[in-house]
Amino acid sequence: MGKTYRYDSVVTLGDTDLTGHLNFSNIFQLQGRARDLWIRDCVDQPLPDLVGGLRLVIQEASTRFIREFKLFDPVQVELQFTAIESACVVMRFRCVDPRTGVLHSEGRQTLVFMNHLGHITRMPTHWREAAHTYADFGEQAVQDVDDQHELGPPATPTALH
Repeated sequence: MGKTYRYDSVVTLGDTDLTGHLNFSNIFQLQGRARDLWIRDCVDQPLPDLVGGLRLVIQEASTRFIREFKLFDPVQVELQFTAIESACVVMRFRCVDPRTGVLHSEGRQTLVFMNHLGHITRMPTHWREAAHTYADFGEQAVQDVDDQHELGPPATPTALH
């Protein structure tokens, strides 16, 4: 089991609905912030890739809500990779109360790598290496396609055709 990347936040007034609970859409914002900060903190020199035209496209995102966060509750977002393919990764997110360790939500995102022309492209090697550091494939077989003898075609997101 690889490392877990953690991002800490607090539920603010702007994050809540009329009842004082964390608005469900803000869970996706927390996931996005954790993902973006993982890139900043863990990928070696990501800016030249991003400025040079590498695009990161969310193909799929989901969240299962278990408990609600309330105003001023601390939130810790945990990120791990559950699949690493030639042109995409699947990330698992868990939102927990860092005081108690109680799980409030869990979700996943499929991130596809594209070039500046909008064509699916291979994930850069240094991004793959960083993802492996934070990978947890669990009971599954190894999920890195590039580690297998034959590399199939890259995953193509249906929304991008």
